[in-house]
Amino acid sequence: MMADLLCCDELYHMVYSVPAVELIAIYRLPIDWTSFAFHTTHSNLAISLTELQTSEISTDNIVNLAVYIEAQCPDTSRFVHRQLLSTWQELSVTNRISLKIVPFGKAKCDPVGDSDYSCECQHGPAECELNQLMNCVIEMVRNPHYYVPVISCIQGKRDLRSAGLKCLSKLLMSSKSILLCAEGKEGRRLLAKAGAETERLQPPLNFVPWIMINEIRSSDAFYDLKKNLCDALDPIPDQCKEHNK
Repeated sequence: MMADLLCCDELYHMVYSVPAVELIAIYRLPIDWTSFAFHTTHSNLAISLTELQTSEISTDNIVNLAVYIEAQCPDTSRFVHRQLLSTWQELSVTNRISLKIVPFGKAKCDPVGDSDYSCECQHGPAECELNQLMNCVIEMVRNPHYYVPVISCIQGKRDLRSAGLKCLSKLLMSSKSILLCAEGKEGRRLLAKAGAETERLQPPLNFVPWIMINEIRSSDAFYDLKKNLCDALDPIPDQCKEHNK
């Protein structure tokens, strides 16, 4: 029996690679973990977790929200400040919204030199720097619970300096490292990466912000994001019940 069990380090790496939604679901199960044996292959672990999740509990659905923005677009600013931030703060506590923010919009990036890029943005060079700053924040912070308020703060700022002074103090990490990213090759690389993702959209982006709910473009979400997310959540969480009356 002991030969079939994983050492702690191996178990960590296997569990770490399982989607968080599955781990949350497993954690909630009434299982006697002292008698639960993890076997030696990742596939066995994934199958075991999936079987437990589907056979013993009824999972609530997860809604995928993807928002394609640009930093100085007036429509994006209205949406981020009036819709996205407040809706995220209300619904993120359900742990049922998977959020992706892609700062690029109608920009254009072309490769130049040694793994570098030259980028032009719809509202000028300052917007490119702010888009790069947003991409650096998302890349370095990772967790939307922490980066969404920062993205909201950056959105609509005049330039990189004002955004850095007013917004990066919200993060528990070095603002200097984030600014170095935004001002340099890494920021341009991340912006070009966001551009490649934006260019894969079908139908193609022709308005900013471009809002996708479960991979379907939702123009109505621009006016009422919470309602559109609540309509997609099944069963409806308590945070939506008042809104859906």
